[in-house]
Amino acid sequence: MEVMTHLRDVKMITNNTLDRVEPMKACILLLKKHGVAMKPEDDFLVILENSKTQLIDVAEKALGPIKGKILPIMTKEAENIKSEVRGFRLKVDDYRQEFREACPMHVQESSKEIIQASYDKIEEYYVKTQEMAKESERLQNLETLFSLTASKFKQLDDCKNDLVNLKKNWDLIALIDSQFVSWKKILWDQIDTDGLITQCREMAAKQTNPNNNKDIKSFKSFQCLNDRIKNMSKILPLISQLHSKFMQERHWKKLMKFTCKSVNFQSP
Repeated sequence: MEVMTHLRDVKMITNNTLDRVEPMKACILLLKKHGVAMKPEDDFLVILENSKTQLIDVAEKALGPIKGKILPIMTKEAENIKSEVRGFRLKVDDYRQEFREACPMHVQESSKEIIQASYDKIEEYYVKTQEMAKESERLQNLETLFSLTASKFKQLDDCKNDLVNLKKNWDLIALIDSQFVSWKKILWDQIDTDGLITQCREMAAKQTNPNNNKDIKSFKSFQCLNDRIKNMSKILPLISQLHSKFMQERHWKKLMKFTCKSVNFQSP
């Protein structure tokens, strides 16, 4: 493996050096075009071309015999790597299935405990995804080492993207739910329903607008968050009416009879 590493490094250095030759040629031609003085005896274009040929020759002479000697071993090891990549791809497929079933994309309820459990689950699968990503990088490095086409694991990339989106989703849920909880602590005679209605509209228009959250709008947890905001938008105007100075005792009694609930309407 150490020999393969040296072969790869020499190849990469050679290719990187050769890639710089043409830009240098273009620079020399541009200088000549604008009449920049150069020593007549120094034809830099010829020097560059000769240097390029010499580098290719040195690399071939240095690596050619070694490649010939280790070719059977390289071929066998390349097949082993291909087999390992196929096995890992199946592992990634299974992991993606597990990820989608376990991660909190479609949790419809919300509470302090549920939010914390969702964050814990996101953290758990972040660690697992990082471990899978390290394994994919190891295999890709081996493929590069043995001149194989580097494999791509789209489902692993999808997991990484989903983790970012899940964090964004549950940050929104935690933020808005905490606001709703704080509203419930406001005393009756201190409620500013107009202000709360304005805040609710801003939540719907900015924070949870599906057009601004295209990556998470398919999550049921996000859809349920929007439903809670819509419900709050319906409740607040009713509270405003109940909060009116024209609301009399008989109105409260009628309301309690209709809802079968007891309300201490004289409490602040």
